[in-house]
Amino acid sequence: MCKELRSLTNLSSSQRVSLEHKVLTALFFFATGSYQRPVGIAKHTSQKMCSVYIEEVTQALTHKNIINKYIRFPDTPAARQAVSQRKYGIPGVVGCIDGSHFKIVVPPKEEEHLYYSRKHYHSLNVQMVCDDEYRILNVNSKFGGANHDSFIWENSDLNTYMQSLHRNGEIVWLLGDSGYPQRPWLMIPFLDAESNNYNEKHMRARVVIENTFSRLKNRWRCLHLFVVLVTAKLLLAPVVQWVLVKQQLWFCCHLLLK
Repeated sequence: MCKELRSLTNLSSSQRVSLEHKVLTALFFFATGSYQRPVGIAKHTSQKMCSVYIEEVTQALTHKNIINKYIRFPDTPAARQAVSQRKYGIPGVVGCIDGSHFKIVVPPKEEEHLYYSRKHYHSLNVQMVCDDEYRILNVNSKFGGANHDSFIWENSDLNTYMQSLHRNGEIVWLLGDSGYPQRPWLMIPFLDAESNNYNEKHMRARVVIENTFSRLKNRWRCLHLFVVLVTAKLLLAPVVQWVLVKQQLWFCCHLLLK
């Protein structure tokens, strides 16, 4: 990871602190949600410097070069076809979509109404798409918690992209829950009893996105416990880190199976 951050971003060592030290400090914070624990582990690092390193690593992990490499929706017909032929049990499915709320501090008063959610706290409502192997394919963290999942979807670049695929004759779709509108490129459960078989397959397939959010929050406790998120980038950094970890695990397993 350090090698990639060094080559793809502006993150670097300083005269007194190595890049590896900065990354480890940020990882401790992402994993625990606490500034104090990294300070205790790195005895010669003040809380102020911990904050600086976390900011630097967060900026690096959300650099466009890293995002474009690791969070990628299948961008060719062959790649989408490969995903759709796997475990979903429903032909043409290339991913599952859902939204989840992440707490933030109270924003400025003039913007507060955009972030106060139905859960009665201020949040970002983050839209995410994953595949059947928990790979995160797309993240949209632009919208406050007051916005409904369907509104975020209708105003997302991915919705526009899926529409363009259908206009070009490519029959692929995402699976979403009943909070989303039914579209030719977005399938939701049906209400009639005749669709029970479809609904069962839909439910079994779509649970992967709920599990992805759960695993993400449990691995990176700053997302689950830390309620003073101030930017979407601080939220996105652990998401990228999750993808990096998954990629590394797949690579290790691939080598072991050789």
